[in-house]
Amino acid sequence: MIAKVIPNRAAYGPVRCAFAARVKYICDKAAAIETANLAGEWTDAAAQMRMTHGLSPNIRHPAAHIVLTWPETERPTDRQMIFAARMAMIDFCAGAHQMLIAVHRDRINSHVHILLNRIHPMTGRALSMSHDYARLELICRRLEKRMGWSADRGRFGVIDGGGGLHLAPKPAAHWHAKLCDREAGLRPDGSAVRAQELRTGLPSLRDFLPPPIFNWLRRHLDKADDWQTVHQTPWAGGLRYVVHKAGARIAQMNDLGPCLPVNWVRRMDCGACSSG
Repeated sequence: MIAKVIPNRAAYGPVRCAFAARVKYICDKAAAIETANLAGEWTDAAAQMRMTHGLSPNIRHPAAHIVLTWPETERPTDRQMIFAARMAMIDFCAGAHQMLIAVHRDRINSHVHILLNRIHPMTGRALSMSHDYARLELICRRLEKRMGWSADRGRFGVIDGGGGLHLAPKPAAHWHAKLCDREAGLRPDGSAVRAQELRTGLPSLRDFLPPPIFNWLRRHLDKADDWQTVHQTPWAGGLRYVVHKAGARIAQMNDLGPCLPVNWVRRMDCGACSSG
């Protein structure tokens, strides 16, 4: 399983809307809902969290939105997912904080949303989110071992010592090999490229072309020192180089002449291209 903290966005507007917007989002599609340290139903959660935030009104982002996701091979029950969320927040030193837990099954990966009020309801102190990614990764490894779930990969290695599980930085060779695999097209694109695909509806060039052709095309474009070479290189692979805004797109040629755009924007750094 993996854990992710959803970043706060300015779009949520005033603090009074921060809790309400998240409550609506995670509960509208929930298969199961549970509250902790809150009175009444989940519909009352946002109002109570806003009142608690009044104990520390200077805290700009009192709401923490955390998602725990299981791999496709795991099929945890609703109760197991809620239990995992509770245990995760206890290990995160947030067991006494107000929280709303919602199970989602609208995707192939089962996942649970946790809306956490960082303000302690008794002391008014704000929960620190420092190094949240590392803390949550260790929590996930501990939960996997406790519940018998398969261990997911993460940014750190795991040492199972006498005192329990501990994280250890992965060696530089691991990150170098990962970078080489990504450059060779053997790993999926990062979140920035995937987000662009979702916004535009166009596949990235790495997903569209086989890795050998993709790497061949990149090598030849990197060596191009004039615009003629830049335009001629894609033609060899049945592609076109199309100027697009401040950069360009690689487009596929079809039998009718027009091109099917592929979402791959490239800025040329060579002197001949930058000169206009």
